Amino acid sequence: MRKILIVLALALTVPALALAAQPSQPGKSAPKVQYVLKGTLTSFTASTGGADGSITFTVTKANRHRAALKDQALTLMITPTTKVVLDTDGELTAGETVIVKLRELQRTTDALALLSGKDARQVIDQDS
Repeated sequence: MRKILIVLALALTVPALALAAQPSQPGKSAPKVQYVLKGTLTSFTASTGGADGSITFTVTKANRHRAALKDQALTLMITPTTKVVLDTDGELTAGETVIVKLRELQRTTDALALLSGKDARQVIDQDS
């Protein structure tokens, strides 16, 4: 009888321990936000044949997430999925005004290091 009570006590204890030891939930990561950067184009290399291109520009304006980038040079990757909207002349040349959009983690420190080399989602040529 004593063995039955011990087995019964263990049988009731194991599920209680399993319920108490819930798997830990992974920590929340920083949310991604859209950055809208306006600037003067320095250089542009289109993505061709599946190879990535790049865009380098000096930021003149930014949305509130990246206002600290003003007057800094930034280089982003142009992938085959990046949408490039050209003006009436059909090309991007140095000195033109561009708007570049990208999604990245919301951070408050070292914005230039965070965004350098990331993929641009959209490039819009503003000059005509």
